[in-house]
Amino acid sequence: MGGLQELGISVSMAGVAGTILICALPMWKVTAFIGTHLVVMQVFWEGLWMTCVSEYTGQMQCKLYDAILDLSPDLQAARGLICISIFLGCLGFLIFLLGARCTNCLSHPRAKQRVVMSSGLIFCLSSLTTIVAVAWTANSIIHDFYNPRVPEGDFYYALLVPSEGQVPLN
Repeated sequence: MGGLQELGISVSMAGVAGTILICALPMWKVTAFIGTHLVVMQVFWEGLWMTCVSEYTGQMQCKLYDAILDLSPDLQAARGLICISIFLGCLGFLIFLLGARCTNCLSHPRAKQRVVMSSGLIFCLSSLTTIVAVAWTANSIIHDFYNPRVPEGDFYYALLVPSEGQVPLN
């Protein structure tokens, strides 16, 4: 039971690192335009901060969004939730450092235990906001896939990096 705290913070920080990764990647929505000959001519990648176009020749061009209104509503919400998740993950780590067994910031064992438990709660909130952002975007992609108003040549994919590994084991 001695290594449970270390395991919990390791898993939590791996989740925060995964959340930072999915925040930076421009692969939240990937739209491939498929022609009549089943040849993909262009692939559009939408991320939280930029959009990229990949040509069939292998060239890729990326452009940052000019305004927040350029994003779809689900990606706007995901951007906010992912930023909140990263903030909460970093805050949870800093609070964990106050009560960790390897630090001397607090001397009373009961106080250290409460601080570590509160950091675990913050990590749970961080992972919940990440799960909501990813699920919301996935729901939007699935809804658009079955929407008859979306042109038949569009096909949606999504990169859903498993960042639910933030569950603390303190």
